[in-house]
Amino acid sequence: MTTKKKKNIKVTRSKKSFNQRNVYSWLTGKPRLAALTFVLLFASVGAYLLFFSHAATEFTLVGTHPQASQQSSALGKSLLTLQAWNGHLYAGYGDMYANIPSVAITPFDPATNTFSSSPLINSGTSALYLYRPIGSNLFAPAMDREGATDYAKGALDSGNENWRDYTPLDVSHAYDLRTLNGTDLYVVGSQGRDAVVWRSADNGATWAESLRMPTTTSYYGFYFAGVYNNRLYVQVYDSFNGAQTKSKVFDGSAWSDGPSIISLGGYGFHSEVFNGQMIFQGRLPSEASDLMAFNGTKTTKIFNGTIYNYTIDGAYLYALSSTGVVYRTTDLANWQTVASAPSTSRSIAILNNTIFVGTTDSTLYKQDISGVGVGNIADTTAPQANLLYPTADSTVSGNVNIVATATDDRALTKIEIFVDGKLLGSSTTSPITKRWSTRKVSNGSHSITIKAYDAAGNVGQSSASVVKN
Repeated sequence: MTTKKKKNIKVTRSKKSFNQRNVYSWLTGKPRLAALTFVLLFASVGAYLLFFSHAATEFTLVGTHPQASQQSSALGKSLLTLQAWNGHLYAGYGDMYANIPSVAITPFDPATNTFSSSPLINSGTSALYLYRPIGSNLFAPAMDREGATDYAKGALDSGNENWRDYTPLDVSHAYDLRTLNGTDLYVVGSQGRDAVVWRSADNGATWAESLRMPTTTSYYGFYFAGVYNNRLYVQVYDSFNGAQTKSKVFDGSAWSDGPSIISLGGYGFHSEVFNGQMIFQGRLPSEASDLMAFNGTKTTKIFNGTIYNYTIDGAYLYALSSTGVVYRTTDLANWQTVASAPSTSRSIAILNNTIFVGTTDSTLYKQDISGVGVGNIADTTAPQANLLYPTADSTVSGNVNIVATATDDRALTKIEIFVDGKLLGSSTTSPITKRWSTRKVSNGSHSITIKAYDAAGNVGQSSASVVKN
């Protein structure tokens, strides 16, 4: 990631006394306006960090993964996925570059806050970053095959879990495993240099190659498979040249070309359907990436910032942002702040009204969100909207920079500026500065209104009158 250098801004104060008109002149100068905006932004960020420094203490350390913690590399120690299944949590870890012989599937019991004393299976892969619940089974694709494992499967039998490795395909990397109708299975990934999809029409009893995208000059891979509107979507990511321009779409009988899904960057990982769209993240949870949505035609970025991981629980999608803050949404547009997790968090799951996060040092933390904080309590508090400049009853002329701020106890979603009831401009962050040309209005009194909105739909506002002369 390229870091931009900050420009030094030199502000020279006027020697004149700060009467009302001089204040106006000082604020409307471009360098001075930038300095003022920086100060306001710094204050907002400070309050933000202060709030979340307190929220972070609500997470409690509940365990350390016994096998992940023994890995030699930082990547190997990281818990990069968490999956709730059969009343337990399943963590994924490993290092695709270290060629470790196996990854231990060791469930965590939230009732006792302990990991199992021994693994259910040591699966023959050096990396396990994704689980897929399908029917009564839990699948774990071998993302970096070691030995003869293509995927592991846990099957429920009278409440007991029976795990074993399966080896029908000879994959190099199995990045995802999906189903269209509940009885067919698709393993997507790579074999040698080629990107490949394998299909089973009988729940894994027999397999056949369904799609191969070959190359002799690079390395191709299908890094995720999306299921959307009864179709399977995959797209080649070329290790040397990035994403190809079209996806491949399977309707249950034949493959065809489709629109690009990963057009906004990354290779795609971990897709789910939520709120009528296919959601996915740009990269593996070891890297911060965008959270995106595909509507069958195009892909859009749906989160203002980057994330490490996301999970869906009922009507909510929860996102673990790269800053450690956990957000949730019901509509992919309005986001509500839920909690602040440890800065080393990389994976997230929800189980029994509790947030669990896995970290880069193999530890597991939890925070209860039932009946406390924002968990199940309705948000009825409106945001605070403040007009900073111009001040009430002041006299203005020419071009005026209207400066306003807003705060909310949970999640501010938008701030707007109205002049005489007409929208001048809006922003999703505070502070906001918009230029108003008073030359277009008559002399006399004019009203400026600031409106602020939060994720629950509450609206706060403040108004002031100024005189154009």
